[in-house]
Order: sequence, then C-alpha cells, then structure tokens
Amino acid sequence: MYKVEIDLGGWNETITIETNDFNKIALLAEFVEFQQECNWCEDDELTFVDEDGVTWAYDEDLDEWVEVEEEEEDEE
Repeated sequence: MYKVEIDLGGWNETITIETNDFNKIALLAEFVEFQQECNWCEDDELTFVDEDGVTWAYDEDLDEWVEVEEEEEDEE
C-alpha cells in the first residue's frame, strides 16, 4: 500500500490518498507537474510513502522520484 500526500502549499492543506497502484501515483505526479507548468499551483508538492515507510518526492530537475531524507531534530 502506497500513501500519497499532496501538499497544497497556498491553501495550507494536504490531500492524502492510499493506493496499491504505483501507476496512479505517476499519474498524480504528471497532473501536479502540469498544473505547476500552467502556474496554477506553484507551491504544491507531491510525496508518497512506500510499503517500507520510505518517503519519496518527485524532483522535476532530475525527472525522477528521489528519497526524502528525514530531518533529524537537534537534541538539547
């Protein structure tokens, strides 16, 4: 099961979709990219979490999915 999150930057909301079909994730990525090219949603970001709990984001410059590094919180 994949969990897809679309962060709607300008609206301060996130849409979450769960699916077993990676092709649906690719289709959503194309849709978000199309909207960004038309300047309809410049701040939106698409990420998904795979079966192993790894978070991925689409990098437009590389034209591929890249693993999102988790930020470590500083311990005081």
